[in-house]
Amino acid sequence: KSETSKEVVAEKFISRTSLETVRTGMRQTVTSGSARSLNSLPVAVAGKTGTAQYGPNNSKKHAWFECFAPYNNPTIAMVVLIEGGGEGSSFAATVVRETL
Repeated sequence: KSETSKEVVAEKFISRTSLETVRTGMRQTVTSGSARSLNSLPVAVAGKTGTAQYGPNNSKKHAWFECFAPYNNPTIAMVVLIEGGGEGSSFAATVVRETL
């Protein structure tokens, strides 16, 4: 196991209240939102699904999902982007579930 060094690039640029609101919303994405498939994991996950449209008339979709875990004491963060992969909740969140 190797350790990487940390470099803090910015601090206190968002209020603690705002940060907690975002964290709570990300947890709700898993407990009752578009990433409920992650709710059955043995660790509490918080995340955000996304779908970015592109191409002619926005007819194609990139799937993405970003998360952190465990919710109360995060030690891992992950972002999955599947180019042309469709809906984030259907595809990118599935990759995260299998990885975690």
